[in-house]
Amino acid sequence: MERKLYSEIRELYMTSKEFPHVIGIKVRMCDPIDRDVLRHATDTTMERYPYFSVELKKIDGQYHYADNPRPVVITNSLKGVELNSKESNYHMVAVSWANDWVVFDVFHALTDGTGAYELVRTFLYYYCSERYHVHISGENVRLVEDEISDQEWVDPIEGRTDLPTLPQKEIAKALNLCATTGLEDDRRKTVYSIAIPESEFMRFNLDNDASPATMVALLLSRAIASLFPDSKDVIRIILCVNQRTALKAPQAHQSLTGGATLEYKDRTRDLPLSTQGTITPAWSLPRPKRMWCSQALPPPPACLRCCFPRTPTRSGCRYCRT
Repeated sequence: MERKLYSEIRELYMTSKEFPHVIGIKVRMCDPIDRDVLRHATDTTMERYPYFSVELKKIDGQYHYADNPRPVVITNSLKGVELNSKESNYHMVAVSWANDWVVFDVFHALTDGTGAYELVRTFLYYYCSERYHVHISGENVRLVEDEISDQEWVDPIEGRTDLPTLPQKEIAKALNLCATTGLEDDRRKTVYSIAIPESEFMRFNLDNDASPATMVALLLSRAIASLFPDSKDVIRIILCVNQRTALKAPQAHQSLTGGATLEYKDRTRDLPLSTQGTITPAWSLPRPKRMWCSQALPPPPACLRCCFPRTPTRSGCRYCRT
């Protein structure tokens, strides 16, 4: 099997050692990892996903994916390995583990978060079935005995000529937090986890007329504004948008993430949170991560589900029908 790159082109050509564009999914299990079961589950999972069991090759000046029969590398360290290297058997997927944690590294040009989670779901099915000797329902889980459909395999972008485009407009300079704080050369990565009860957060969103995504963006924007009140640059938050619905390709495995930008306008800063939550969707501007992710229609608001602007009447999105 060999295939050219279509929808993955952007992530591939923007990738470097400094910015590897790797999706990392970290899962904490109930018990310490059984390395033998981990090996079995990983091998079985990769057998189900032949389009992920590949290596990158350059042929006649173009990048292609080619079958990679080598086993996916598993390391007893949460650091993992560099993908597309000898260390990873030239795979674009790698697994690492320590104690009760298991980590999946997947090259973003292979797929996006939606596709990567399908792989993790399959792995958990096989790992838990063997680790705990239990029967688990395989409903809605992609399994080895499945026949891979064209809807899952074929890139929905390939050969399309009817994909809408928007003219590229100059975008105002956004506040660069790294430059503002003098951290351009700081390569340390720090992650702070905040646990919020889902039911309480959803109720909070409803009380303030916002969605979870727009509320997180709004709270982040408010925090940045309070730290840099004198900045003249725009505070801009980018939300990723799964465009499978708009493309009518819900089963596709490729990287099909678009985006919408939320800009925190000066005129909204002094408004109460509930009012800001109400008008937040009106900040949304379709961000053509690929040239086809937005439509040349009147200005937003945009549909945050599929990234296409809503109809002028705002009666709903004519693409994903929300």
